[in-house]
Amino acid sequence: MQLSISTAVLPLHPAKPRISVNGSQASDPVPILAVLGQETTLPCEVQGDPPPLVVWSREPQPLPLSTTRFSVLPSGSLHLAEPQVRDTGLYTCTATNAAGSAWLSYSLHVRAPPQLWIGDGERHLTAVANTSLRIHCHTTGIPPPQIQWLKDGHPLDGQDGVVVSEDGGTLLVTRVGLGHQGLYVCQGSNWAGLAQAEVQVSVHVPPNIEPSAVDLAIPENGSASLECLASGLPAPDITWYKGHEQLSAGAALTLSRDGKRLEIPRARLSDGGSYRCVASNVAGVAELWYSLQVTVPPSLSSPEPEAVSVLEGQSVQLACECHGIPLPTLSWWKDGRLCEPLSTQPGSPKLVSPGGNVVHMEKVQLLDQGTYTCECRNAAGSSSKEHHLEVHALPRVQGSSSTPRRVSVIEGGETVLECEAMMTAPPPRVTWVKDRRPVAAGDGLLLTEQGRRLHIPRAEVAHAGHYTCLAASAEGQEQREFDVVVHVPPEFIRGSGLTTNVSVSLQGSLTLTCEATGIPQPSITWFWDGSPVTPSEHTHVLSGGWLLRLTRARAQDGGHYSCLASNIAGEARRHFYVEVLVPPHIENAGEEHTFKVPEGHPVTWSCLASGNPQPKITWLKDNHPLPGTFSISPDGSLFHIPQASLAHAGHYSCVASNSVANQTKHYLLDVLASPTLARDDAAAEEVTVIINNPISLVCEALPYPSPNITWLKDEVPLKASRNVLLLPGGQGLQILNAQEEDAGTYSCIVASEDGEAVKNYAVKVLVPPWIAREDPLGEFAVKEVKTRVNSTVVLECETWAVPEPTIRWYKDKQLLASSEHLQILSEGQVLQIPAAGVSDSGHYTCVATNAVGEDDRDFIVHVQVPPIFQQQTGPKEALEIFYREEDQDGEVTEHRQAVLGQPTALYCDTSAIPPPLLTWYKDGEPLSPGLGVLVLQGGRVLQLQAVQEEDRGRYTCEAANAAGRDRLHYELEVLTAPAIRGGTEDLVEEVTATINGTVRLECEATGHPEPTVSWLWNDLPIEAGPRHQLLEGGTVLQVAMVEEDDTGSYTCMAENAAGSAEKHFTLAVQGIDLRSDGSPLALSFGCTGAEAPWSVGTDPENISGVVNGSVSLVCDIQAHPAAEITWYKDGHVLQLGEEVTVTRGSRVLQLPHLQLSSSGTYTCMALNVASQDQKSFILTIHEPPGTQEMLEADMGTPLVLTCHVTGVAVPAVTWLKDGRPLEMSPEQGVVSGGAQLLLSPLQPSHQGRYTCLAQGPGAETREDFMVLVRVAPQISSAGEPSEHSVLEGSRVRLECRAEGQPTPHISWLKDGQPLELQPPSHARVSPDGSALLLQELRAADSGAYTCLARNSLGEDTRLHTLNVLVPPTIERGAGDSEVVRGVLSAVVALQCWARGSPPLHVSWLKDGLPLRLSPRVALLSAGRVLR
Repeated sequence: MQLSISTAVLPLHPAKPRISVNGSQASDPVPILAVLGQETTLPCEVQGDPPPLVVWSREPQPLPLSTTRFSVLPSGSLHLAEPQVRDTGLYTCTATNAAGSAWLSYSLHVRAPPQLWIGDGERHLTAVANTSLRIHCHTTGIPPPQIQWLKDGHPLDGQDGVVVSEDGGTLLVTRVGLGHQGLYVCQGSNWAGLAQAEVQVSVHVPPNIEPSAVDLAIPENGSASLECLASGLPAPDITWYKGHEQLSAGAALTLSRDGKRLEIPRARLSDGGSYRCVASNVAGVAELWYSLQVTVPPSLSSPEPEAVSVLEGQSVQLACECHGIPLPTLSWWKDGRLCEPLSTQPGSPKLVSPGGNVVHMEKVQLLDQGTYTCECRNAAGSSSKEHHLEVHALPRVQGSSSTPRRVSVIEGGETVLECEAMMTAPPPRVTWVKDRRPVAAGDGLLLTEQGRRLHIPRAEVAHAGHYTCLAASAEGQEQREFDVVVHVPPEFIRGSGLTTNVSVSLQGSLTLTCEATGIPQPSITWFWDGSPVTPSEHTHVLSGGWLLRLTRARAQDGGHYSCLASNIAGEARRHFYVEVLVPPHIENAGEEHTFKVPEGHPVTWSCLASGNPQPKITWLKDNHPLPGTFSISPDGSLFHIPQASLAHAGHYSCVASNSVANQTKHYLLDVLASPTLARDDAAAEEVTVIINNPISLVCEALPYPSPNITWLKDEVPLKASRNVLLLPGGQGLQILNAQEEDAGTYSCIVASEDGEAVKNYAVKVLVPPWIAREDPLGEFAVKEVKTRVNSTVVLECETWAVPEPTIRWYKDKQLLASSEHLQILSEGQVLQIPAAGVSDSGHYTCVATNAVGEDDRDFIVHVQVPPIFQQQTGPKEALEIFYREEDQDGEVTEHRQAVLGQPTALYCDTSAIPPPLLTWYKDGEPLSPGLGVLVLQGGRVLQLQAVQEEDRGRYTCEAANAAGRDRLHYELEVLTAPAIRGGTEDLVEEVTATINGTVRLECEATGHPEPTVSWLWNDLPIEAGPRHQLLEGGTVLQVAMVEEDDTGSYTCMAENAAGSAEKHFTLAVQGIDLRSDGSPLALSFGCTGAEAPWSVGTDPENISGVVNGSVSLVCDIQAHPAAEITWYKDGHVLQLGEEVTVTRGSRVLQLPHLQLSSSGTYTCMALNVASQDQKSFILTIHEPPGTQEMLEADMGTPLVLTCHVTGVAVPAVTWLKDGRPLEMSPEQGVVSGGAQLLLSPLQPSHQGRYTCLAQGPGAETREDFMVLVRVAPQISSAGEPSEHSVLEGSRVRLECRAEGQPTPHISWLKDGQPLELQPPSHARVSPDGSALLLQELRAADSGAYTCLARNSLGEDTRLHTLNVLVPPTIERGAGDSEVVRGVLSAVVALQCWARGSPPLHVSWLKDGLPLRLSPRVALLSAGRVLR
């Protein structure tokens, strides 16, 4: 449908319609953009006479007239009320009248403004620090809007760690940090408008716990503090655990308000163990483990001194059994000095046991006599014990020692062993022992001088051995030992002769043996033609030199070989003369030589052959020896036929042969005869050819009469082909490339008018061996064979050859033969191993050989072993194998137990080949490494770091390789240590009973396995009886008919395989009596009328002191009756003396002379009949200020400051610089490692005073360091001139500001020489040398001044250039006159001697005017002379 506007009046002169846009006409469609929903108008202003009819149309859809969205205005324009996207298209306005028509097109594009939203409409997003964050901004609009991201109102372009996708729709924060928190705005804009979407991003930081001291050791009854410096956003919640039990504040421990500090005021042995701090917030969880050890000072089993007497030379043991926590270290002192050396190696003079508690002296000497003290020490204290050792003397033998004297003698030589005993009368009796048997004269041994000399006049090998000379007296005996070694010169074992002739084939292997004996074992050296043999790729020296092997002998390897066997007793030599056998070689032997000779002419051939040994040459005709009618040279190299006849025609061969091989050269002789007919020859001539080689068959017919030649093969006429050629006239047949099918009988038929003749050839094609392969192209491929152990291996070597080949098999280059284990079948084509083992793996080669060649094929055999599990138990693993069982499938299941909270490991070891893939499962589901679960050594070890309840179950290790698979199962049972309801080791439950009453003590214990319960009364076992009954499985102790003697301490102990627990009860028994009024009166048995002691304040009091100062500790104990007070230091009773005193009643402890060792925990214990109480003081001793260590180091080098702290528990160390806390900054080179501070690389800013404060249990240590940074001199020259120009007579100051450490020494040079500073010099230098003052300057002071700054690290220089400017002056002599007289026509010279700084310019004036120069007036000497 169309819209139109028309007029009805027709003009006299019609004008064609014209449509214009903005006053101009348009021929192409006019583009119009409209916004979705906003009205727009397409103008169509029409001019024409008569007024044209206006029609609107639209493509591709028709223009809907029924809607109100489209209307045509009176002007002819088209109005769109609410444009839609579908209204996009081509709109055409057509104007028509009687004069014609015109049209105008609009291309309307409706654009939609952007709409944006974040994700699924979120307004707030939360991200975790160090993770990635993606924000998706979905957009609509036509055209698609361009997106820009803003954060907190600022564009995000180029910000680190923020990536925007190419379309802008996705914002990626690769690593979220706190700086990424804020308001993110996604802005989209296009032609139609602008829109944006917002999202607020919050960043949560997972908890992080700063590293702190985690291995703590404190003395028993000392205080412990565990810090958990956790941070995160939001602030994490902190929970403390001991083992897996959550801790809460109580009498035994306290927690800080923020939970970051756990304190144990009085540590007991039971407080030792593993503690864990867990910090958690919405972003994650972090934890830190602590190990707390409660120490006990050392104690000796028997501290009393011991006296030990021993005879010199005997052994003695000094024992010192010591106990303590941690295990004490023992040191031994002799007469107040540390015993050295003590060794744990057997054979040492003083052998100490691995623990140090036993010192063993194998042979005591007089020097060993003295007082030995064993000192037992650990972090909690020390103890010692003395041993008084008395040593009695023995007889002495001169030269005796613990090491036998070594005596060497060559076989057949003479030696004497002397045993001089040093002792007063009566002389000791001397006896000799050889190898523990008495020595008597004879067998080549002589005893002289009453046995003190043992003479061996002619040494034999049997005389070698260990000799002992014993000198005995009533006091004991002494001995001297000798090790006699008889050296035997080298002697060869194999072969009687010393010279051997050896032959070896070329490329063959040769082994020369030179096995020699001697004492000591001789060394072997090989020589070739007088020079030492150097091992190479084909020359190997094996078996320690006994074998020399040539793997592939070369012709030049022949010659004289010798081996030299030598030791200290002599040497021997064996000679080998090696001849390398070289097979014969004939020049041009590879081709057949054809000769055509007219009948009656001579024939001469040469056959030159080389080889070693020289080959023998034999001539054959048609493979038969030659008759004597031929002429052959004596060496066979020349063959001569004086007159050739028809009988001489045929095939000749020259055969060169030696002991190595043969080689043949072939000749074909054709004798051209007079015209005759060939006669019939029925015997076939045998001809052989190697496949793929050419062959020629000759049928030479004489030209007269003209013969007709025909060739047959196997009686069938033969046709020429590409491979078979017939020579012209048929006189020859040539096969270019002989194949197997070319074998057969070839006949040459010669026919003429006079008859015919036949020549037959039996052709045989020789084929070198060929081994079949799966891949025809894989000639050099190696076949890989994989098989399981104990299975049958079959290697096939299918071979084809003519003639039949010989097949050999090799394994790793070693020839194989049939045996019980290995079979070679089918004439070598099959190698079979019935039950293959691992040792059968290797490289197998089959080699097929016949007369014309060989072929080989390689096999790599892998004998694979399926996984087979073996029981592997670690020596320290915390589990127990109860039993093993095997199911019907042969799979093994081990039942194991592990203790809750302890580590355990499951092993999966197998000797499978190839190494299997190991996979772990738990209860049938794959098990992956995670928190507390480690898979180590490629799966061979599964480690549970701390066993939890949920770890119980069935674990399976599956091992699989190409040979098979197997599985090993573990049934893991988790054991739980006993726990008693309401029972803690620190609390005692008080129970009151009346006489003759009944009391029940309940001990409800849990654990796995179920614990057994036992009861103690005052630490003695309780046996069940009529009055003491154990009920409910022992968990209830019922005491019936209570008596006064039942009062005391009761303990219930619950025990199982995982541990034990205790609960304590105190039973008080009351009696019943009657008051005077008859009412009952309760009587309490125990303490009456007494008030338990109590102290003022329960927390330990911290007190500080300095070395050599004094301090008093007051024990404020209130008690009735008065309590007995005992003082302790670090858990031990304090020994009083000059350094420690107490006032009357022991209430005040006085320490008058404090030392660093005085630091510790002091406790006063008050005890009366009612109870006891105590008060503790923590005394910390500081060194007086002022002592510090000086440290110097070069700039740029690292420097480590070490704070010498002691103690089992590593103290908390704080570092100060110049009195202020030091901030650690790796960027500035300051890194702290606790007791060590690293400054690297050193800079001048690091110089200063450093202080380390070490705060430990009961002590604080302070150490000061003065750090001086040595810096090479550097002269600052910024802003200062280096060139100086100064007037004569004035002064100048040259600066030289130098920095460095140590302070550099500054010296000055002038023109390279030291500057003279002594009078009459006018130079002065400042005290520090940094300034040079030059006064009353003269021209001679000009020059180069150098400032040299030097210290121990180097030097630096600066150059100053000084130019002293001298004003011009004219010198006048004493007799100079201003009046100069001259003679007419004579020469007059006027001199003007001027001085001044160059350049100096001299000018002359005459009568006040510049002088003009002429031939008569000239200037000389740079203007100084006028002539």
